[in-house]
Amino acid sequence: MTARLPVPGADDGTWGTILNDFLGVSLNSDGTLSSTAIAAAGAEVTSNKDAPGGYAGLDGSGLVPTTLLPTIPSSNLGTGSATSATYLRGDGTWAAVSTGAINRSISAISSGQTLASATLTDYVYLVSGSTTVTLPTASGNMNRYTITNSGSSTVTVHPSGSDTIEGGSSATLPIANMSLDFISDGANWHIN
Repeated sequence: MTARLPVPGADDGTWGTILNDFLGVSLNSDGTLSSTAIAAAGAEVTSNKDAPGGYAGLDGSGLVPTTLLPTIPSSNLGTGSATSATYLRGDGTWAAVSTGAINRSISAISSGQTLASATLTDYVYLVSGSTTVTLPTASGNMNRYTITNSGSSTVTVHPSGSDTIEGGSSATLPIANMSLDFISDGANWHIN
């Protein structure tokens, strides 16, 4: 029989047995939580803290101590160190933690150009005419580029240098009012 709570008026004389069966599902005989109940709830137990397959504890600054991080070859780290103001990006470059708001730049253009790349800026380009624009280098670029075809001709977007856009050499916006968002993974561009 499945453990349950006693039912008032229906379990006369058996309350203690029924209640103990119910509590025995999640408690040990000494009243502590059973590891089976903790695991079933998806919780972590403190004995897993800082243990392989467990979870990392935080230091007094709220950071994971570097002694608990995996060893990464120094050739993958670039130059810099982790602080409350910097972090290591997936592309191996160090970046500053954003402490301010993202700026937004909106521009209407009708001739080909390489797009701007000021840090912490989301760019919106309203492009008219049969125009080709070039994204800046994807390396270290954390900006978002929204390109909208504000005319009736095809707008073409090229990556910089050997960068790619979704693995290809360009993206097109052939329809009026069509928009695409471009974001970098640190090496190439992706359409979001």
